[in-house]
Amino acid sequence: MYRQTRTTLKHVSPRTLIAYDFETTGLSITEDQVCQIGAMALDSELNWLESLDTLAKPRLDVIGAAEAFLTTKLLPSELEVAPSEREAFQRLYALITKHSAKHMVGYNSARFDSKVLQHGLYRNLVTERVHRLYLQELDIFKLALMVYALRKSTAINFEHNEDNKPSFRLESLCPINGIDLSGAHCAIEDVQGTITFAKHLRANEPQLWQYWLNLSDPRNVEAICSANDSLYLLTGTQFGSTNRYTRPVAIAQKTPFGYYALDLTLNFDTDEKHLFQKVNKFDSPMITQVTEAQGDRLIEYLGYDKETIEKSYKESQTVDMLGLFNEWQQKHKKDKNWDNNGEVYRQGYDKFSKPEETDVAQLSPLSASDFLISSIKSSRVAQLAARILAFQGDSLSFDFNSIPQREADLIANFLKSKHPDSNKTTAEKMQTLREMIKTKENPKELAILQELLDLNLRNITAWESFIEQSQ
Repeated sequence: MYRQTRTTLKHVSPRTLIAYDFETTGLSITEDQVCQIGAMALDSELNWLESLDTLAKPRLDVIGAAEAFLTTKLLPSELEVAPSEREAFQRLYALITKHSAKHMVGYNSARFDSKVLQHGLYRNLVTERVHRLYLQELDIFKLALMVYALRKSTAINFEHNEDNKPSFRLESLCPINGIDLSGAHCAIEDVQGTITFAKHLRANEPQLWQYWLNLSDPRNVEAICSANDSLYLLTGTQFGSTNRYTRPVAIAQKTPFGYYALDLTLNFDTDEKHLFQKVNKFDSPMITQVTEAQGDRLIEYLGYDKETIEKSYKESQTVDMLGLFNEWQQKHKKDKNWDNNGEVYRQGYDKFSKPEETDVAQLSPLSASDFLISSIKSSRVAQLAARILAFQGDSLSFDFNSIPQREADLIANFLKSKHPDSNKTTAEKMQTLREMIKTKENPKELAILQELLDLNLRNITAWESFIEQSQ
């Protein structure tokens, strides 16, 4: 059941890294936007090289969420004099390319920030290479989770609640480990806290640190999982804290994105929704081979019965795995519900075609005021460029006659679809904002919410003007 030695992996040692964090106007990757970017270029020893700290002006088509602005404590009036979202992402991309960085470091960034980065570069036409950057995401949250799961004795401290459940929030981990994070939810302060906590992890868990780095290379994940003659441990928040977020698994099925692993704690019943777990080789999966030197001790430490797991493992070696997987997949196959409905902001994962790349390459070095929409050959790029002109400039001076009729009509239809009279999300954001203004007593919070309400109302009024102009 256990391997005698671990698979030898390719040593990953990034020459430069970019640690980064975003503060946003809400939680939607496509409907909201960045309002603050913090980033630091680091050398291989995590030493500082260069910083970026910039706010970003809200786009005209964005309705800010009250909760997001109360979290960041940013006044909308501060943002209205900031660079445009496009300019902010251009600065971030310049930092990445200047230092030839291929690794991005964040905290809990794989879930949100990495996707915001992808879509921000895409919709702002920052580079034609947006789908070919191949930036590896190094999420410190994953390393913290692995330390908690796999290390019985560690110098890393974790705060627990009354139910003995650990907190993995950065603002919890930093103070309990002697790291100052007084400016939490300020992007550049969160970046500094992430770097300091990363150094703390590396100093106290050097072997696990290197293993975590190695997992960022898909070839290493392939090497680990292809030697599927042993027991593995898969760590993830989906498993809950009872067994330290970790399940014993067996590699079951190879796929283009990586593998599926069979959960050995469950009955081999295809009605079990989570019988198989996805192991995405491009997403630094937290998978570990179990060796003889640590096997029984580690299984016991995680709270599992060794005989039960051994029995399940042996059964996994004799079962018709392909048949079991195919039956399970058929029962639990999800319909792809990511329907972009032709909405250009929702096409951020759709690679640019060669003609589109050519158009973006011509536009990316230009300022938005120099865009000539009528000369853009590809429809999607023309729509994005038109939105940059309409939503990131001065709405009072924007002339619909400056763009082709087709793009003007598309913008008007887009704004109609977002109007609170027809859009449930927009209506709910405005309702929540008004209700929170009635209940807040803190002067600073009240000022933030009132400014946000005024900004959102001005944006909606501008939408109505745009719609009227286009008719």
